[in-house]
Amino acid sequence: MVVVGAGPAGSTAAYELAGTRDVLVVDKVPFPRHKACGGALCRSHDWPNAFPNFAEIAADLTRQPCHHLRLFHDRRPWWEGRGSHFFDHVHRHELDDLLLRAALARPGVSFEVFRLRSLRRRDDGLLELSDGARYLHARAVIGADGVSSVVSRSLGNPGRGPRRAGRCCEVDLVCDKPHDSSLVFYLWSGEPGYGWVFATVDGYYVGVGLLGEAGRGARRRLDELIAHCVSEGFLPREHRVRRIYGALAPATVGPRVADGKVLLVGDAAGLLNQISGEGISYAMRSGQLAGRILASGVATPEQEYRRAIEPLVQQVTYLRTLRPRLLGGVLSAYLQLAWLGGKVGLDSALKAPFVDRFAGRTSLPDGSSYARL
Repeated sequence: MVVVGAGPAGSTAAYELAGTRDVLVVDKVPFPRHKACGGALCRSHDWPNAFPNFAEIAADLTRQPCHHLRLFHDRRPWWEGRGSHFFDHVHRHELDDLLLRAALARPGVSFEVFRLRSLRRRDDGLLELSDGARYLHARAVIGADGVSSVVSRSLGNPGRGPRRAGRCCEVDLVCDKPHDSSLVFYLWSGEPGYGWVFATVDGYYVGVGLLGEAGRGARRRLDELIAHCVSEGFLPREHRVRRIYGALAPATVGPRVADGKVLLVGDAAGLLNQISGEGISYAMRSGQLAGRILASGVATPEQEYRRAIEPLVQQVTYLRTLRPRLLGGVLSAYLQLAWLGGKVGLDSALKAPFVDRFAGRTSLPDGSSYARL
């Protein structure tokens, strides 16, 4: 069994497969490593019950809780909530490394640096993975290799063009913190996407994620966001950029998420919420499902997996095919309508469903620590 990609999806899949067969996790880089990501774990108080591997690492994970969330329509305040726990902020280099270590501590799980170039099915039924020089062979493969997934392309899925992906650019700022709030700027500068300021334990993550062709200007929009937040007092003038990151992000679920014993999870499958941009919980849940299905030895893993992740697909997907400018126009009209509705006492009815989707509260498990707004 080979798991391609050692992020939260791949490490969770390997954790679930451990003890049932030998599992090799491969990634193109050694760990720890960082990934461009806001780092918000939505509804994280429920995670120890949902994910056994997260329960193992929770005590060692550095977290900054968010109890004050502000949403904006571009620069105009749109919604504000205090007191409720919305999410925990984490550094991805720490979270991902801890999850991989938890998987490697399980029986039969190993790790190797291996940059996958191709995947093909041999006549004898084995799957052959190559980095251009070496070859690995497996009876099953889990593709957790991100938005530009080689495993996904081997299933015939199209590449991530402008209507199927966005771009994000993010900086990790070290500074004195004037507040521990988190801010989200929908349709920042009129572009389809949003910007964010998330409080960390020692500063802020500030980033923008934009869809389609607007993604080409992500760095410029990020500079505008930082300047605006400094002028408004949301960020201090004195700050140090510790890291800057950029990455693609999936905008739609791929047409094929499984084929025989090849299963796609996380960003490789396109499981990123189109409203919030949140993907870590969907990555871990899809990895968990893929691992459990393959560990069970079921004769038809493709069909079982497709059925199992359909609720996740429904949660993240609002449009199967994105037209970024059209989406931006529709979202702008909704945000404006809800803002006007708040002036006549309809604030809760119009805004709460949107905020619940952003905070991951639309589908709550029994015994959840959360409730809908």
